[in-house]
Amino acid sequence: MQLLLGWEIRVGHGSLGRAREIHTDSSSKGVEPCLHVLCLLRRTRREQRIEAIMKELRPKIEDKIRQMVERAIDVPEAEEFGAIDFEFRDAGLNLANEVRQASVASRKKRGT
Repeated sequence: MQLLLGWEIRVGHGSLGRAREIHTDSSSKGVEPCLHVLCLLRRTRREQRIEAIMKELRPKIEDKIRQMVERAIDVPEAEEFGAIDFEFRDAGLNLANEVRQASVASRKKRGT
């Protein structure tokens, strides 16, 4: 397993009694390891924010997508093109606006 501070931990394969070895990476010097940690933290926070917003939006998105699918299945053949296109466009724009609003609310919660 490679850690971001220039350390590598090797766990022996096979029996449980083998010792663990720790080796340092001599190429990681100075500030570079710190930058790797900061990048990892940013990615982790980003993923957490994404997951939180997805968790909030998922029920709304699934409901709207279901409505669109039901509408597409129920539309008479003569109306397959036309007004339904505008309904789908509007539904997509509404979903995009909900994502934007959730993103802004997420930023406000974390104070940036």
